[in-house]
Amino acid sequence: LAYDRYDFGSTAAPVPNHLQSMAGVIGIDVMHGTEVGAFLQLHPGFYTQSDIGISSFDVPITLGRIFVVQEKKFYIFGGAYASFLRGGSPVLPLAGVIWIPSDNVRLLGLLPTPRLIYSATKKIDLWVGGELVGGAFRTDRNDNIQPAKLNGTTVNFSDYRAAVGFVYTMSDAFKVNLDAGCSIQRQFDFGRAGETYRTDPSPYVRLQLSAQF
Repeated sequence: LAYDRYDFGSTAAPVPNHLQSMAGVIGIDVMHGTEVGAFLQLHPGFYTQSDIGISSFDVPITLGRIFVVQEKKFYIFGGAYASFLRGGSPVLPLAGVIWIPSDNVRLLGLLPTPRLIYSATKKIDLWVGGELVGGAFRTDRNDNIQPAKLNGTTVNFSDYRAAVGFVYTMSDAFKVNLDAGCSIQRQFDFGRAGETYRTDPSPYVRLQLSAQF
């Protein structure tokens, strides 16, 4: 199960003050030795501002294949992401590379978190990279919103970030991630209504504790 929420506060622009998703996570991995060779992920759930209903239900699908160019060294990734709520371009192609020049350095050129990682010790990783967060959502019906064509329509929210950080592996089950950087641009694309709104850059700091069982 996964729950995500984005809060933006009040603004004079006709954009939602928050967006949220509540979804299940279903995945299948096809292994190539000890590595993932291909995968399929489905996230059925509700992607909405506040109103939960059939119009905000979606099943985003991500599938990909990793091709081995040089074993343990260089890989090429290809895949696609699909979401009905995205509107005009429901399917997005995905591509990237994985390069491991040494035991201490890894380049993960993959969305949504491309990173160049340096393993200082067995427990500490230092990284520089980017991040793309967001998704497609159904906004609430609001008869007072102007322009009226944004009433209950879909919005593609994207937040483009650049950052540096480190990951401390406490044990096989627990990790701590601290990073700081700049949210270069937040974009609200009402594709079906033909309206787009963007924000100025702003700094951010994140502290994250991950547990895996």
